[in-house]
Amino acid sequence: MIAELNQRLSGIEDALRGVARGVHGLDERVRVLSEQQARLAELLTPEQKPKKDGPGLDELLAAMVVRLDAQNHLLKDVSDVVSRSVTELPLSVVQAIMDAFPTPGGAASPPNGQAGGAA
Repeated sequence: MIAELNQRLSGIEDALRGVARGVHGLDERVRVLSEQQARLAELLTPEQKPKKDGPGLDELLAAMVVRLDAQNHLLKDVSDVVSRSVTELPLSVVQAIMDAFPTPGGAASPPNGQAGGAA
């Protein structure tokens, strides 16, 4: 019985050492992530310093978001015009376009399988 108890205690000690190694590894990961988070916060929220030449990071990011939004709207408008124009083309032209520029989904037929013009 004593030998069995010692064996169990030894197993528990080994398990506790494994847990300690795991906790140490997690502690190291948390430290690295905390450093990265602090650096990111520092970059995104700079202290008030005398104005340098040119815009700050926050102004550049805001301008980039505005431009991306405008480009997104423009791309949607272009897509709508192209989609509408496809239905006004002869089927042979639509098929040639679909063959030349297949869609990512692999469909090689006109939208709704039809075109508005004559073949």
